[in-house]
Amino acid sequence: MPRLFRAPARRAIRFLLPDPRSLYAAWRIRRSGLFDRAFYRGAHPGIPPLFRLWPERHYVLFGEAANLRPNPRFDPAAYRSLNADLTRLAAPLLHYIRHGRAENRPAWQPAGAPPNRAVLKVPVLRPAPDAPAPAPYAIVVHLHYPEVWDEIAQSIVASALAHDLFVTCTEQGAETDALVAQITARFPHARVIRMPNHGRDIFPFVHLVNAGLLAPYRAVCKIHGKRSPHRRDGDRWRRALIDGLLPPAPQTADRLNRFLADDSASLWVAEGQVYRDQRWWGDNAALTSALLARVEIRPDPAALGFPAGSMYWLKPLTLSMIQGLHLTEDDFELESGKVDGTTAHAFERAMGFIAAAGGQHIREAASLDRAPARPDTPA
Repeated sequence: MPRLFRAPARRAIRFLLPDPRSLYAAWRIRRSGLFDRAFYRGAHPGIPPLFRLWPERHYVLFGEAANLRPNPRFDPAAYRSLNADLTRLAAPLLHYIRHGRAENRPAWQPAGAPPNRAVLKVPVLRPAPDAPAPAPYAIVVHLHYPEVWDEIAQSIVASALAHDLFVTCTEQGAETDALVAQITARFPHARVIRMPNHGRDIFPFVHLVNAGLLAPYRAVCKIHGKRSPHRRDGDRWRRALIDGLLPPAPQTADRLNRFLADDSASLWVAEGQVYRDQRWWGDNAALTSALLARVEIRPDPAALGFPAGSMYWLKPLTLSMIQGLHLTEDDFELESGKVDGTTAHAFERAMGFIAAAGGQHIREAASLDRAPARPDTPA
């Protein structure tokens, strides 16, 4: 056999007669739903016709070693480089299917993004000197997953609430450029702030609070585009959280009236989103206590009750207590995909104790529907 054809022939034989481990890996990848056949064939047109018949098998045997992408959002080389403990990983996609997806590990490096997004500087924020008079309310959105923006935008529009919009988004290069254009096309007066992937949705929100940008408002709605990839119901949970805070008009205004009329309420959350069982402490008790010590609150471990998912309406008193924590970017970890035990998780649990320290409580959406509204509390 001529030397020119020896390597391709060996590859063809290996492809047609793969070992059992490779066959299992190809089956597992196909079953995961993370392999996009149309994308793989279109993005890599040089793959020979024989190999294109079973693209998952080609990916396992040859494509992954060549750092070919199985879908637009997974890059084998980036998965290794963005996760320091996986630099020598032989099968990145299989690891992501088994472990990385549940751990929320970063899996791709967007085109146009800096080689190391962790070095992006946190922007300095100040109130705009020429800004118009503020609306009564602010809606604050954090976006890490651009694909959920349309869903969130529809909820904001459907609420028909007079508001100022603040959007913080994870800097992801060209993808973020497109996202910012979408946001400003729909909400021309929105203030859009690019942030490093640092502290989940919590640090960007704290950064706005610390800068005083949310001080003028009677109430602030904090939502974010969570996907919770470690949960099978992640998207459904996000929709339930947002629907409980920004239902279609006039229900948002009605609930907001009742929330503001209740001087004992500091936070309003979606129905069923106050988690009280002590099992929800996870690995966060010590860090939560350390955060609360900054405002001289000593939490009772048995009195845990917090707004799960970190989406809520809150009042100025609660904002001032958050500001009193004096949290900075140095208090938050760089994003590494942890699903527990970070400052963001501790902050989530601290919110219930912050409310209680002010003699207030967390209201769920259905209770607002039953409460009377004072006529002197316009929405």
